[in-house]
Amino acid sequence: LDSDVPLVHLLTAHAAKGLEFDYVFVAGVEEMLFPHFFAMQEDSIEDERRLLYVALSRAKKQLYITLTMQRYKRGFWAKSTPSVFLGDIPRDHYRVVDLASSRTEK
Repeated sequence: LDSDVPLVHLLTAHAAKGLEFDYVFVAGVEEMLFPHFFAMQEDSIEDERRLLYVALSRAKKQLYITLTMQRYKRGFWAKSTPSVFLGDIPRDHYRVVDLASSRTEK
């Protein structure tokens, strides 16, 4: 591969350890996804919190955290809830962009 050509790398948060990227997108930061349903059942939510930290800390320039307010699951639309982990991030460290209503909160 030509190292001068920008690339998109798709990987799991588990595989991100030790790597850094200029731009990082962490998708699905919603309850039952991050933290995952099974982690919540098995009382390993702190492992999920550390895993999210690893994913978030891979960004050198810009970090994007995405979530949806509803998700299509098993043939039905279901309401999604933002991850409890988002409450750990100080409010002055991020900006919310609501694409559904095309507005930005500062």
